[in-house]
Parts: sequence; C-alpha cells; structure tokens
Amino acid sequence: MNGLFFIINIKAGHGKSLKTWRKVKKELEKNKVSYRSFYTEYAGHAEVLVRQIAAIQNYRLKTIIGIGGDGTINEIINGLTPVNKIQIGFIYAGSGKDSSRGTKLPSNSIKAVKYLRQQFTKPLASMDLGDFHLERKGSSRAFINRFGIGLNAELVDTKAKTLTNTSKSFLIKRIKFMTSLIKVLLNYQPFDIHMTIDGELISYENVWFITISNRPNTQWNMLISPKANSNDGYIDVAVVSDINRYQLFLMLLTPIFSKKLKRKAVKETICQEVAARSEVNILLHADGDVVGECPVKISVKKSHASIII
Repeated sequence: MNGLFFIINIKAGHGKSLKTWRKVKKELEKNKVSYRSFYTEYAGHAEVLVRQIAAIQNYRLKTIIGIGGDGTINEIINGLTPVNKIQIGFIYAGSGKDSSRGTKLPSNSIKAVKYLRQQFTKPLASMDLGDFHLERKGSSRAFINRFGIGLNAELVDTKAKTLTNTSKSFLIKRIKFMTSLIKVLLNYQPFDIHMTIDGELISYENVWFITISNRPNTQWNMLISPKANSNDGYIDVAVVSDINRYQLFLMLLTPIFSKKLKRKAVKETICQEVAARSEVNILLHADGDVVGECPVKISVKKSHASIII
C-alpha cells in the first residue's frame, strides 16, 4: 500500500469528524493523491488499526494522519510507539478545542491537509510525550496533551457516561450531561495528595484537581500551563487548591474572574518526573479518557515520531 494513510474516528465531535473527512477526501481525489482510509468502530480501535497498518507495511510506515479528537490521536500515538522515524499528522475534529491550542496547523481542514503534505516532505524533529504508569494496573501508556487528577477526571467520566448513549437524541444527552456536570461540581469533595516532584516530596491539601500538561491547554474557560512545550524535555504541573466551591465555580466558568483567582488557587511547576499518591481513591484521565486511579507516576518520554498537531 502506498500513499497517505488516514485513521478517522467518525463519531468524534458528534459528526464533525466525518464531515471533515468528506472534505479532505474530496480534496485528495481532486488532486489525484493516493490514499487509504480506515474508520474506527469502537474505543481503542485506532490503536489496533495503526498497528495492523504498520505490520502490513513491514514496520516501514512513513506517514499517517488521524482525524478525530483527543482520544483518537492518543490511540494512534500509543499504537505506533514501537515504530521508528514515522511522521504523524492530525486534523482535529473533536468537540472541544484543547488539542488545537498551540499549533500552527490551519483550522480549515483543506488547508490543514495541504499543510501536512508540505511538512511531510521536510525533516521534522520528534516531539516529547508524557508517559504515565499506573501502579495498581502495572501498565504504562503515553499521552500527548494532558493528564488529569481529581475533579477534571470526574467530569471526563461524566461526559463519557452521558454523551455516548446512542439511544438518546443529542439534545437529551446534552441536557443530561449538563445536569450531571452540575451535580458533580456541587458534590465533589477536595482531597489531600502527596506528590514527589523530581525527587522532592510535597503534600497538598484541599485539592480540587491537578493538570499535568505536555502542551498548552484549557480547563473550561481557564488557560492552564500556557507555556507548556512539547519540545523542552519537561512537563508542566498545575495544582488547583485552597479555594472554596463558589470560587471554583467563578474560576472555571467566568473568564472575568479566572485570572485573579488563578493567581491564588493554582500552584505551577515544571519537572521531568512526578508521582502522586493519596489515602483516598482519586480518578485519573489521559487526553480526555479515564484511565484508572492513583497512585500514578508521570514522566517525560522521548518519542521516535515526528508529530504535527
């Protein structure tokens, strides 16, 4: 098989991904570009597909492009971890905007695929990834954007449970999601956590959530770790604590107050390795998918791939 390879999560963005792919496909055929496309059918399928494609190519696969959301690119990267010197492109078509932050990739899908084809002809530097190890499961995986501990993971879990029910209309699912989200925000209890950051033990009390970023991203209306850089050999840790529930609401949902409250509530640092442990069960997410509970160890991982996202 020659030409470009595409992995498309047709369910991402509530149909946005499929619409994006149709535009890209039309452009490819217009310009007589050789390509093969593969649709994901279930969670984790993108990882299976890229491994199969790499194996068919005798692990000489050079380029692949994903279309979807955070979870899609996460699966592609984890599926291609053993493959050296591969170029991975991504056209973001998810329901949020976190992955598209801090990128030079055009938001227009036609321009994006043209840009990727141009970049694939150039020598590209590899990108750092985050790597997390779950002690209870004894497993490790990579993430590209962010890793969350606490409330943000609970909200990711709520979103997954309420918006993936195919038997209900989008409006009903959206109403159910907003209702569930409010319940989580009203009932979630802050926690104490012990973190070892580059060998130094630090304990935090009354923590709402922690975000560990490999790239700049937003948490609701608040920009978390705006200086995170996937080429600097570090991950950015932001701990949100020591504010009451009302202040948390203002910070997350009201941009006017977020900057002022962020200075009070967010403790930021950069490091190469961090471990987190707590006396209570705390949910974790990686790139928008729930992955387990504490304890966890997160570090910088050098990638063999050149990733354009």
